[in-house]
Amino acid sequence: DNSPERVVSLSHPYEQILRRLRDTFPSAKICICTLLPAGGRYARLNESIRNFNSKLMELAQSTKTPVLDLYPMFSDGTGALKSTITTDGLHIVPAAYAPWIEKVKQFIAEVPGQ
Repeated sequence: DNSPERVVSLSHPYEQILRRLRDTFPSAKICICTLLPAGGRYARLNESIRNFNSKLMELAQSTKTPVLDLYPMFSDGTGALKSTITTDGLHIVPAAYAPWIEKVKQFIAEVPGQ
């Protein structure tokens, strides 16, 4: 179900998870990562993914939580998952995690504890 209503309903648990993480680990560095795009036969999901990412951005803003916006990092010129980093259009190959890991390392180094 890729309906806008479903996208909104899926974003609500993220706020609860974020609150629980902050309550349980008050000194942890917490960020929100956006969803990666899809490609191939799954590219039809990208509108819903972008809508969901928009909801995550709203949540990040309202809770003052940093965001690691991964969608553009893994997107080709059309907004789909780069075909060079996937074998099925949905999952990335192990080597494709390197830029993601670097972005997380940068976040950890730059963002003060919350």
